[in-house]
Amino acid sequence: MGLFQKLFKNKQQVAKRPAISSELNRLHKLDTHMTALLTGDHYVARSEYQDVIGSYHDLPDWFRVLKDSGTLGVFCDEHGTTSEEVNEILSRYDSFPALIESQNEQFVKAAMISEKEYLDEILKESDSDIVLDDDQRRVVLTDEDYCLVVAGAGAGKTTTVAAKVKYLVDRQGVDCILRRPAVGDAFASGRPALLNGRQHLQ
Repeated sequence: MGLFQKLFKNKQQVAKRPAISSELNRLHKLDTHMTALLTGDHYVARSEYQDVIGSYHDLPDWFRVLKDSGTLGVFCDEHGTTSEEVNEILSRYDSFPALIESQNEQFVKAAMISEKEYLDEILKESDSDIVLDDDQRRVVLTDEDYCLVVAGAGAGKTTTVAAKVKYLVDRQGVDCILRRPAVGDAFASGRPALLNGRQHLQ
């Protein structure tokens, strides 16, 4: 076979390959983003996925139109994929917040075990009698953008937030510059809590 025939044959083979549509390309990018977030080994905060995943909000509707019209199979055949793969990605997209919540729950459970010794000692320098309970430890380990701590008087909210600040600095590498007059002001609900918070954080 001559060089021209080989080149022509290769060109024909390339021409027979299905072209990937922009929608299918976006679907694969969405799947890559979701997979990366669902296989990470850290707490996934909403800010980490909301904008990226939200940028694909129109995509499921586009594929549902194909599905409802009975043309999804034809589209998939023409573009070298399967309707099962498309449906699996769309299903994961629909349940993504619940999947992340489940993953975060597993992360916190595992971290409560792996960080037990650290959490046992987290505020011992300021008060050797402090022992965080399980709810306080969950607050410390939850790395969500916003974390509301609701509890009655004397339940340990100030202690929990002091432990959270220490965890963020020690384990998450968050830079924390605390001016003495302002220490505790952000989380203290009264003068005794303010003084207590300052003591824990010093």
